[in-house]
Amino acid sequence: MPTSETDPFPAGAALRRGRLVAQQTLAEALRLRLTVLFGGAGAALVLLALGLQDFNFGAAELTFIADFGLGVISLFGTLLAALGMAHLYFRGIEGGVAACLLTRAVRRGEYLAGQLAGVLALLALYTAGLTLVLAGILLGRGPNSGWLPCRCRCSCRRARWCGSRSRSWPP
Repeated sequence: MPTSETDPFPAGAALRRGRLVAQQTLAEALRLRLTVLFGGAGAALVLLALGLQDFNFGAAELTFIADFGLGVISLFGTLLAALGMAHLYFRGIEGGVAACLLTRAVRRGEYLAGQLAGVLALLALYTAGLTLVLAGILLGRGPNSGWLPCRCRCSCRRARWCGSRSRSWPP
């Protein structure tokens, strides 16, 4: 069993190589047309929820918009994970990047772990971006949308003190 002095693949160097592969994978993934397409389509469908304000869904309007937005994020996130990982992996093999890296001091496991970490970083950025768009829509619906409770705890459900006579909370 080799010692750490003679080991050509120490643990710290393996993590550094995996991080470099992950950074390269994330940079390649952000340049893909597929990423831009799914990001744009996801944002457009989440923003489509603004057009739903003309319809009267009753008290469950914001619940519907939130569920619709989360469904769009999960659908396009799943497609991006599957198609993006496959596209990046085979693009690296066809372009010779994988062969070049694997002839150096990068093991197959480090390369695959770096690819996976890069795609996970892409999915984290995608999910965070669309979640911010969805949160902006939900918060932008206004204080009288029924989403925030009334501060005077009456039945009107306004976000500010409504001035009702049945105050149980100071103005």
